[in-house]
Amino acid sequence: MRPGAPPCRELDETTFHDAAVVKQAQNGFVMIKVDVTKGGNPTHERLLQEYAVKGVPTVVFINADGKECAMTCACWISCRRTRCSPA
Repeated sequence: MRPGAPPCRELDETTFHDAAVVKQAQNGFVMIKVDVTKGGNPTHERLLQEYAVKGVPTVVFINADGKECAMTCACWISCRRTRCSPA
């Protein structure tokens, strides 16, 4: 995420402060934010490739096994109730 970009700022200021999102995040999620906009970092380059990031911000959900969940932001809240399927 690029902190100053409007979509990234909207996630920080609105989405990640939404009561339902906060409640669910506190119930079994670990949230990690990575600024992958600065080139040259091998770890960031690997993340961009591994999760097929086409632009920022990108939200990726990973299950307890480290596999990307096949879901959209609209249905992520139900992930705690059911085991997400790998993408």
